[in-house]
Amino acid sequence: SRTPGVVAVVDADTDHLDGTLSPGANVITTETRDFEGILIRSPALEKVLNEHGIPIEGLAVRERALAAASPLGYLRWLTKRKDWTIDFKPINFGAFIDGYRISCDAAAMIREVLRVNTRFGLNVVELHGEVAALIDRRHDPWQVASGHDLAKIIAIALTNNTSRSFSPKDVESDLRLAFEMVFFTNTGLHISFCAWQRRNEPFIVLRIGCPDQD
Repeated sequence: SRTPGVVAVVDADTDHLDGTLSPGANVITTETRDFEGILIRSPALEKVLNEHGIPIEGLAVRERALAAASPLGYLRWLTKRKDWTIDFKPINFGAFIDGYRISCDAAAMIREVLRVNTRFGLNVVELHGEVAALIDRRHDPWQVASGHDLAKIIAIALTNNTSRSFSPKDVESDLRLAFEMVFFTNTGLHISFCAWQRRNEPFIVLRIGCPDQD
């Protein structure tokens, strides 16, 4: 904060939900939970799906994946709020994600999380109730769902609907390659960078221009 010309860009994680966004003038926070969410929300997803032969009109992949990722997103948020120790890394998404319908069995998701966290103090019913109590339609689902979870779900959907096997890293890499400059200019990040540059002349972060620049 005391170094002229320095700006930090951070994933929001659950800061939007918690109301704890950084007030710092030199901190830019993603409008989605993380940067991967920005990629998936953009038309880059349609480009990736087209490349791999997924019929976009027949499969509302983005909307279904977002709904499927939300229960786990709420559980991640709950874990942070309660200061619980839960290891999410070993969980098998195939145990609760239907790759054809692109949907989540929330109870099965909780069973899978508890399967790999055997010493956790709550049972399936109790933990399911805790998660359900957090759900609110006023929440922006893009701030609930983790982008990495979305990538895992999309990888399962691609694998189930094509003859290839996809990993989450494949999906995220394809999305980065498909993400065009024009997609970036339609994001809150671009708006925030432009505002920062106006406040911090002559420092320039973006190689592309801003709407108010000649």
